[in-house]
Amino acid sequence: MRADEDALRAAVSKMALSVGTPLDLYDAFELTRTKIHALVTETLQSVAADLNRTNPLFRLPPEILCYIASYLPLTGRVRAALVCRRWRSTILSASSLWTRLTISLAIRAPIWNAALDVLFARSAGQPLSLVLQIWYDEGWGDNEDTQSAVRRVAHIVRSNMFRLRSLSLQIPAADEMHDYWACVLTTPAPMLERFFLHCTDNPSGVPTTLLGDHAPALTNLCIDYIPLPTPMPRVFQALTILHCDCFDDWTLPAIASLKHLKKLTISSWRPLSSPTVCPQSIDLFLVGSEPTCVERTVIQACFPHVKSIRYSLYHAYEDDALDILSRALNTADEVTSLFVRWSKTLGTVPWEGTLPGRGTVALAIEVNSTLLAVDVMPQWFLTYLDSPAVLERFTSHLETATVTEEVWLLLMFVGAPRLKEASILLDEHKDYGESPLFSSKLRSAGAIRGKPALTTLRLSCQQRPPVQRHRTIAISAVLLARQIQCICAGRRKLSILILRDIVIDGTKELENLVEVIRHEDSIYCADTEALESWT
Repeated sequence: MRADEDALRAAVSKMALSVGTPLDLYDAFELTRTKIHALVTETLQSVAADLNRTNPLFRLPPEILCYIASYLPLTGRVRAALVCRRWRSTILSASSLWTRLTISLAIRAPIWNAALDVLFARSAGQPLSLVLQIWYDEGWGDNEDTQSAVRRVAHIVRSNMFRLRSLSLQIPAADEMHDYWACVLTTPAPMLERFFLHCTDNPSGVPTTLLGDHAPALTNLCIDYIPLPTPMPRVFQALTILHCDCFDDWTLPAIASLKHLKKLTISSWRPLSSPTVCPQSIDLFLVGSEPTCVERTVIQACFPHVKSIRYSLYHAYEDDALDILSRALNTADEVTSLFVRWSKTLGTVPWEGTLPGRGTVALAIEVNSTLLAVDVMPQWFLTYLDSPAVLERFTSHLETATVTEEVWLLLMFVGAPRLKEASILLDEHKDYGESPLFSSKLRSAGAIRGKPALTTLRLSCQQRPPVQRHRTIAISAVLLARQIQCICAGRRKLSILILRDIVIDGTKELENLVEVIRHEDSIYCADTEALESWT
């Protein structure tokens, strides 16, 4: 560093002496200032390069840097490219990082107009996944710059339709705005596999020649706030997944014509008078307040070959919740496995809004490895289980169970003679000694029923979404011993105790209670992956 300072001082002195006696002192000063600025910039860049060479963060292999950047949203990738010249060169040259674009156009539409060309070019011709949201504003009609920018964006999207693999368009249906996208919606898309189309204000029909009647790869379609076209366009005939905004006499024949349909989501159900029957064997997803309240017999009359009926209770009222849960979980098969976990909201319907007291997380319930109900409030499920007939059906043949702490506290005192493996998803506590699960009062109460067949117990420290940070907690062996003693009731040792994201504070108390103790990390467990949204 000292050598750089001396070199800079010598260079400045040399330049000052070389100026001589020019006629124009201002020109001489500007020349000297320019040379000094260039020399300082070069020196700073040299120092920065030396510092970066010793910083492990800037020595990441390009493959690892790109892998990390692939998890960032679009704005995060752009910011990462501004960290340093090496990061910029690596990130901008990795075309795979620019094949997933999520863009929202509102008052800053002119900025995106200039940026879209650059972003599309960075993908270097690879297949694209594009999410484009346009928020209509009352002032747009008088703003020629904004309208011109949106028109230009539509032209860019249209010119890249040939390589779009996934397209999500949220556009206004107002005439002066919708015309911008008429050409986009009628352009062939030979690689398009997933298409989501949503109108933000007035419902509008789709063009009769949607996607130019040429989208041979299209298998997943979501049309929201737009009537489903009847008869179905030819490009829809290969659909396997369909989200239908409205189910009525008009759309029923159209859906029945989709021979390859496997999954159908319905967010609005109108009274039916048509005798049309859908012959497909499908998984049916019901979201919104209307479909979930339809009697199961009515649903099976329309879909006699339905494989499963799955319910979202996000828009259900408390008075209807137990009836909906009864329809969702009252399967004819014996319950051999139960999986209850926390999940983010999966079945929202925009026009129904949010009911009071409804959060962003709720329970998702799987019975016999089939997901049957999501967005279930915990108190609703506990109330549903708090019935002798329901508990008998859920526990008499139960072999494996993964449940939340509250559900386990209800099930642990009920006879489940065939239960072999149980997993408990612990709530977050500042002091686990205060948790009812590890209370000293459990031992005598647990000896009443016990779990004689239980061989494996897993305790999992899983957080409720949307918190995704990984953490490990410490629980005293004394607390763990209380729960195990309650379950085994002195009959024998527990064969396997699995601790996921949990470390034991001491092990002496468990020596005579557990044969094998194993540890798991939730990062490497498939059953901790987030469920995909239904809507």
